[in-house]
Amino acid sequence: MRERNGKFVTAMRPILPGYIFVAFDVTRDFWRTIYSTYGITLLASFGKKQTAVPPDLVSQRILRCETKGKLLPPNLLKPEY
Repeated sequence: MRERNGKFVTAMRPILPGYIFVAFDVTRDFWRTIYSTYGITLLASFGKKQTAVPPDLVSQRILRCETKGKLLPPNLLKPEY
């Protein structure tokens, strides 16, 4: 929810604005190619070392979205066993 003109309104907003997830071979040196992509300013890292986002984490986020990418409300999510 956001406040607009003194009222709270519901608005669609990205969960991770400015983030893009890409898959590539981390054993090869593609960092310069990624950094030279328009709009890319940083890669996920711990300290000065770039790190990969675990594929399971990305998959879980995708599963929590409907077909157009909108995040599903928690009451519509089913537990995984």
